[in-house]
Amino acid sequence: AAGCEVFTIDAGWYGQSDGNWHQQTGDWREKLGASFDGKMAVFAEEVRQAGLGFGLWMEPERFSTIVPVVHDHPDWFLQGDGGFFYADLAQPVVYEYMLNEIKRLVTTYQLAWIKIDFNFELGPARDELYAYYTAWYRIMDDLRTACPDLFIEGCASGGNRTDLVTLSHVDGHFLS
Repeated sequence: AAGCEVFTIDAGWYGQSDGNWHQQTGDWREKLGASFDGKMAVFAEEVRQAGLGFGLWMEPERFSTIVPVVHDHPDWFLQGDGGFFYADLAQPVVYEYMLNEIKRLVTTYQLAWIKIDFNFELGPARDELYAYYTAWYRIMDDLRTACPDLFIEGCASGGNRTDLVTLSHVDGHFLS
């Protein structure tokens, strides 16, 4: 009745360690003991039954130091700004991990919408930045190919990512 088409869950639904949402980024397992207590798929079905698409927020490019994949594969990550890490997407195994982790969420929750946020600066040298963005845009393109009904929203998070090239790899781009 309000004219909404999609219900999107924002930050805080993920991570299985102690700490706030900010410290959990990169652990895209559903949070247990809080939020939906492991039952977000049930809620997603309720949303669909109400006639809406279901969406999720995630920030796949930032990894906290407490995230299990960072501990299990430290060679997959590079130091970003603010004590966070980002994935070394030039490595094929890391590229596949990142793409498959996003696709896993799309499949698990039957997403109609995904908001890809970007809340920190990568901090690499210029040649590393070029290689990173070449791979990142390829992930977005591969995701669009694999999930053609998914709406991919880029989010600049206060202007951290406002380049026009991003818009050509997502369906919409939120500049705040």
